[in-house]
Amino acid sequence: MLNKLKQELQRLKSSNIFQNKGFLAGCFLMSEIKNFQSIPWQLDFYIEETNRMTAYLMNQEIEIIDNSEVFKKEEMKIEELNLDEIKTEFTEAKELAEDVLLKHKEIPLKLTIILQKQNVPIWNFIYITKNFNLLNIKINALNSKIIEDKFVSLISFERTKN
Repeated sequence: MLNKLKQELQRLKSSNIFQNKGFLAGCFLMSEIKNFQSIPWQLDFYIEETNRMTAYLMNQEIEIIDNSEVFKKEEMKIEELNLDEIKTEFTEAKELAEDVLLKHKEIPLKLTIILQKQNVPIWNFIYITKNFNLLNIKINALNSKIIEDKFVSLISFERTKN
């Protein structure tokens, strides 16, 4: 998958649609769990001067799907993602994430994968489960260590008194 991302980045940079502005800030994919391998990646380029993100959807014919302002905390810095720095292959990161998923005894329905840099390159797996829970697992893409494992209920029922 990492090689595919590198190929897609090269294909984008050599295409006519690429605006050659900004730097690669992240790779994004969202899908139902059963067919995530056939979904095209989205490559996000951050333009610091304008504080805008341009997203390219890597279909057979590349599409610009968004060019929007980035809403971030003042002190937050969007970092450049260099795919050549990545040491943890996608399959290894996915296996680590699935091990965490098994510990929580959840059945995943949807999967979002983000490859980005936050001090270090990070594989970020976000599962939405059958029980309406969200499991977010961040894996250091340099050393394969799990940085964060966050489990949150998407629904909570509050009893109200009449």
